[in-house]
Amino acid sequence: MTPQTPQHTPVEETLRRLIYEKYIAPTERPKKACAGLEFELPVVNLDKKPVDFSVVHALTDAFLSRFDFSNVLRDDNGDIYNATDPGTGDCLSYDCSFNTLEFSFGIDEDLSDIYDRFCRYYSFIQDFLLPRRHTLTGMGLNPYRHFNNNVPIANGLPGPAGRPEGHACRDPQHLHTAGAGESAALRELPVGGLPLLAGLFLEAQHARREPAQC
Repeated sequence: MTPQTPQHTPVEETLRRLIYEKYIAPTERPKKACAGLEFELPVVNLDKKPVDFSVVHALTDAFLSRFDFSNVLRDDNGDIYNATDPGTGDCLSYDCSFNTLEFSFGIDEDLSDIYDRFCRYYSFIQDFLLPRRHTLTGMGLNPYRHFNNNVPIANGLPGPAGRPEGHACRDPQHLHTAGAGESAALRELPVGGLPLLAGLFLEAQHARREPAQC
């Protein structure tokens, strides 16, 4: 005896279609392999003094004059603390204070494209900072953090994202104690930590690991 196909009411058919479109159809769409990267790079005053924020602000202005980071956010003092390139989605920002610069790269299918953009940004910034006795360091948390004025960005937000209300700003520089080896290494820094970061990029390229799906 041939089984009969159950008949569904119009409401049931509508529900079946909506469930399929919501939960099943997205799994059948082609997925692109892509990556998005972020780097937090402490700013260092090579004279073992607090980071000169006027140098940081001048750097930001020069960077925006060179690159198309036209979507900007300003703090309560009118200083830019976040700027985004609408074309690539790349973002230059300052993490909690102007002592730490962050690159956030837009999602891209080709890691080498992100690497090329990073090199252009990083080289420009270092060419600007080094004559002014400042540099970015790719060593991780700032080994000169005890020289800095850890002043939070005045963006009117309470807590670690902005002006703290009774709480210390959770800048990564608070979390690190420099060792003698790190201080010695920092004194030798001509270009911050580019070799380390470039090595991470190249390692990822050569390893050809399975990229994240997005």
